[in-house]
Amino acid sequence: MATKPRRLDFNQKADGKGESSANNRKRPLDAFLSPKKKSGKEDAFSTPSKKTQLVADKRSKKDEEYIPKYVYKNIDYKCKGQGKIDETVQQVFQLIEKHFRIPSDLEQNRKFGPKSGITFEEHAIRAYKLNMLEPRKSSDDQCIDICTHCAKEGHKRDECPELV
Repeated sequence: MATKPRRLDFNQKADGKGESSANNRKRPLDAFLSPKKKSGKEDAFSTPSKKTQLVADKRSKKDEEYIPKYVYKNIDYKCKGQGKIDETVQQVFQLIEKHFRIPSDLEQNRKFGPKSGITFEEHAIRAYKLNMLEPRKSSDDQCIDICTHCAKEGHKRDECPELV
């Protein structure tokens, strides 16, 4: 004896009696929708609230400093003090660091130019050459000129006596 395949009827109640109201037709569809949010409790998939954002804002400064070391390795960029640099470049960097403020986002901000194949010190010197660094308030002379060729104060590279 062959049995007939059972056919699902969504209009039937659990007791087997059929009902044709519109509410019962929508009931199976509601089963597939996500449950409605209960007041007072947060859903596991809800968006973060201000409480979690405040916790993220209280992170220390070390957590905010992200150093993409694998990117730097691929472009051959060295962070401060890691690369081998010439004595003259080191002296120029020390003079620039003494008389100008080097921004904390020098490595992160792209307005300071590309970093391929250079060090942090050379990157800061390039920013100085392009007049992107602000002088320190404690500096005696507002317009101090530093030669990036001979590492002496008083003239820029274009007016260097060694190059003229």
